[in-house]
Amino acid sequence: EAKTEKETKAPEQKEPEQFTSEQKEEKAAAAKKWKGKDWFSIVAPPLFDSKVLAETPATDPEGLAGRVIETNVADVTGQANKFHMKIAFKLMELDGKSIRTRFSGFSVIRDHVYRFVRKNSLKLNIYTNVETKDGWRLQLSTVTILNKNTDAALGRGVRHLMDTMLVDAAKKEPLDQLIKAVISGGLQKSMRMAGTKIYPVRFCEIERIEVLGEPALKAG
Repeated sequence: EAKTEKETKAPEQKEPEQFTSEQKEEKAAAAKKWKGKDWFSIVAPPLFDSKVLAETPATDPEGLAGRVIETNVADVTGQANKFHMKIAFKLMELDGKSIRTRFSGFSVIRDHVYRFVRKNSLKLNIYTNVETKDGWRLQLSTVTILNKNTDAALGRGVRHLMDTMLVDAAKKEPLDQLIKAVISGGLQKSMRMAGTKIYPVRFCEIERIEVLGEPALKAG
């Protein structure tokens, strides 16, 4: 009995990949975008051990000066319990392949504050302008929540006390130490304990720090 011969197929040849004119333009634009650019490390101030915050490409790194980046405090310090805090840094001068930064602001996510708001409690928003020992002018926004919606006189007493404490704390410390006290929560704890002597304070948090004026950079 004759055997039927199986058909053998030649391996299929893939057609060369075709690109539309739009795709070609996109690829050319992408190549042009990165051509001639070097990568630079953005580093935190010495307060945070000059940790690398990010890396960025640039053809003219000097043009990056003045830009602001924001990052989570937990990422900078390695403290996971500081996830609700954010800190901003302004890009300053170039140092080799690194770009130094300065403090440019601080904030706390809103959900962290809202967790402590209760019905019939009194919420005080306090805005305090201070100047640090080393010449930084800042506005500190504090949220203080009293256990109950007490009378206005007691609320004013707590507000005045905390306002005074912030001004005094800034006068005694340079910026780095003030920021360290805020991130650790030590300053807020002191304010809450002092305010409770007037009326029980449920919660006290420095919600935002805004830079109003920076000291002049020292030569060298």
